[in-house]
Amino acid sequence: MVGNKHIEEIFTKSQHSIADHPKLVKNLRKVYEQIEDVDSFYQHFIKCFKCLLIHGERETAVNFCLDFAAKFATSFELEKDPEEEDGECHPFYEKLFDFLLSHHNVKSQAVRFRVCQFINRMLEELNESACISAELFEKIYDAMLERIQDRIASVRVQAVIALQRLQDPTNKECPVIKALVFHLERDPHPEVRRAVLKALGCNYFTLEFVLVRLRDVKDLVRRQAYIFISERVHVRTLSIANRVTILNLGLNDKSAAVTTMVQDKLIPAWINAMEGSIFNFLRGLDVEGCSDTAVQVLQVWLKTLNYKEITSQLPIGEENLVSIEALKPEVALYWCTAVSFLRNEGVHAADALETIMPEMTAFGKYLKTFVLARLTETDDMEVLSMEFIVANLLEMAQHFDLADEAGRLNLRRDLCDLLQHEKTSPALTRTMVKCISLIEPNLDVRIAKLLEVISELREPLTQAEVLIPEDQQRRNKLEIAQCRVQVNELKEELQEAIDKQNFLGAQEIQQKMVVLETKLSELCSRPTTHDVEVFREERDDPLTLLKCLSTVCELLKNSPMLKLTKELDQLLMSLILPCVERIDPAVRNAAFEALGCLCTCDLELAQQRLLLFVQAVQMDHQILQITTAKVLFDLVQLFGLSTFEDQESGTSLATVLTDLLDSEDADVQTIAVEGFAKLLIASRIESSMILSRLVIFLFHPLTDENVRLRQVLHVFFPFFASMDIANQQQLEAAFVPTIKTIQKAPCTSPLAEIDISMIVKFFVDLTQESLLAAKPEVDHTIHDQLAMKLCTESMRSPDTNESKVYLKALLQLNMSFSNPSNTKDLHTLIRKMLRNFREKGSIRMIEQFESIVEKHLTTNADSAKSATENSDMEPRKDKHTKGKTS
Repeated sequence: MVGNKHIEEIFTKSQHSIADHPKLVKNLRKVYEQIEDVDSFYQHFIKCFKCLLIHGERETAVNFCLDFAAKFATSFELEKDPEEEDGECHPFYEKLFDFLLSHHNVKSQAVRFRVCQFINRMLEELNESACISAELFEKIYDAMLERIQDRIASVRVQAVIALQRLQDPTNKECPVIKALVFHLERDPHPEVRRAVLKALGCNYFTLEFVLVRLRDVKDLVRRQAYIFISERVHVRTLSIANRVTILNLGLNDKSAAVTTMVQDKLIPAWINAMEGSIFNFLRGLDVEGCSDTAVQVLQVWLKTLNYKEITSQLPIGEENLVSIEALKPEVALYWCTAVSFLRNEGVHAADALETIMPEMTAFGKYLKTFVLARLTETDDMEVLSMEFIVANLLEMAQHFDLADEAGRLNLRRDLCDLLQHEKTSPALTRTMVKCISLIEPNLDVRIAKLLEVISELREPLTQAEVLIPEDQQRRNKLEIAQCRVQVNELKEELQEAIDKQNFLGAQEIQQKMVVLETKLSELCSRPTTHDVEVFREERDDPLTLLKCLSTVCELLKNSPMLKLTKELDQLLMSLILPCVERIDPAVRNAAFEALGCLCTCDLELAQQRLLLFVQAVQMDHQILQITTAKVLFDLVQLFGLSTFEDQESGTSLATVLTDLLDSEDADVQTIAVEGFAKLLIASRIESSMILSRLVIFLFHPLTDENVRLRQVLHVFFPFFASMDIANQQQLEAAFVPTIKTIQKAPCTSPLAEIDISMIVKFFVDLTQESLLAAKPEVDHTIHDQLAMKLCTESMRSPDTNESKVYLKALLQLNMSFSNPSNTKDLHTLIRKMLRNFREKGSIRMIEQFESIVEKHLTTNADSAKSATENSDMEPRKDKHTKGKTS
């Protein structure tokens, strides 16, 4: 009895502080060693232990006691020799486990939770080298595999944690890993998925399931997936595509907890794994293919460095320039990003910025030298690397001091020289023209210089050998012979004059000889059979035309408020329109792009050339369809659809654009969706039919893989609905047609797979009054109008699946009931519905909606009655007051 009291006292003390546990474990061990009847000790221990198991609440005192009990039970095992691998467990330890495993499947949720939790603690208290008997291992293994399927999430979480030390990551067929992966992939509760990520061993098999969790709906699960990757996955074991995907998802995650984890833990861990070199890390990302993600990584990394550390990373040489030998894609990207980062830091980083920011004149020479050296490369990959490097170097141009007139002119001259080089690619041309537009703010000068470049590209100076006619050759020879005879005659006369000492005459003869000898030298230097003629030759090869058209496109795109000048009109007739008729698809595409840019500058030109775009978007190849579709949507957004309706070719423009939504090409379809979204936002069109089509696109099973399309629509709809109540009215008008379209779809159609309840909820959410940016001054809401419409529609086909959809939607509406007249009309309509419907489920929903309406009907009546009474009392009060005064 004394021992039993000691056990109770020790358990009582253990719930106060975890710091006393080592001392209490020693005390309980003494009691265990001194007591004669071990079974009695065990029974009383279990009696105290059972009191803990029935408490399902997560109380600190209970957790302390369980910690203590686990430490005490494990103390027997920790005394064993680790080398005794096949040794049996201590009787008390094994007996306690037997008790736990015999109660893991009891009816009480609290007990199942505590049993699994205590098994975890027992296993956690064992050191890494500890081992248990094979028989006990099998019992725990079987019990926890059963409990991981428990209906209670908290129990499953504890079972997952218990299975952590029972898995074999080296065995792909391990049942524990298969069970954990199953719950990671399928478990509906986020805490279970999160627990699996904490417990799961890392190998190539499990990694693919962890990567999927980066898109989990719960931010805590996503964050745990990033912790798993940062702590257990070496960056070199991941493919470049996986590295980019992980960083892209993490840095753009909507949860601040996830992005902070990626920035503070994942990125530093990966850079350290790459020998601490940011350039090695960027090389491992393939910056040319994912420059946006690489820039985000750099911006995160630069924030962790001081200004001196930022600049010291670059191999800067003379004139603040990186040596051409060291200029790799990752170095160029770092250089550009560092300059931008330091510029945004303001005056505090000015000194550091000066150490890596070259002057424009030196920069222009450096760029020209680098490009000319690389243009001789024949390897396509090297050319692409060069274009990437140049694009990043020219991004630095926006940070130059444009007040440096001489440097600006020198840089512009160098860029124009590079544009005229025959090996400069169209992509590089666009990059350079964009930079020229930046450093040359004067629009007239910019246009003049780039038109000169285009002229030099189309008609460069050419030298050619021309055969001299035979009669001309004879005349040249005769003239040379005459000169030689005259020179010989003058030599004789000179000698005679010297002999006669006629020095004045000799001087005159000498001057005549110099003139004749100069003429003779010139005649002898002339080609005898061929002459070199310099002339301008027009080029019309695809590469030259592409470069010219690329120059035009970038010039127009970077010149806002541009008008169709005489020079541009001449360029249209001489270059753009002839290229529209070319066979080469790349040239035609660039020509249509340039023509589209010009059309945005002049409405009359757009009306004249509209038919060209309509024909191309209907009949041409995919790349040209995309380009012309963009142009058509831009023209409608700029000038309005009605502007083209009077034109003979523009009467069907609305139909042409709508037909693009039915295109079999996903990219063309996406452009059409994006174009209509812009037109709706700009109020250039109002169409409930188009809105209905867009809603169906958002939920259509066949657009699952079209990420761009769904991103556009997910951004468009909330923004469009929040702009104005008129937009919500368009959505209201699109509600019923959308439901009818889905309901009438045959069972073989993909539309039949759409969850119509999701469509209903989507429309109800978008038409909420609370979504509007500004509350309208009206006595009713969209939901008030929608309720009448849904009731009317359900009356047309009572007791059908379609009517049930409308009735379910009615119960989701957030009505204002602010107009008593409308509320009465709605109540009358509901009474009529009750007479027409027969199906019990439908009647139940109608009655439920009726009770909501009647409640507000009664409230409105009471308010009206109260207002009437108050108005009746006011005159009597005035009369009484007046009588008292008189």
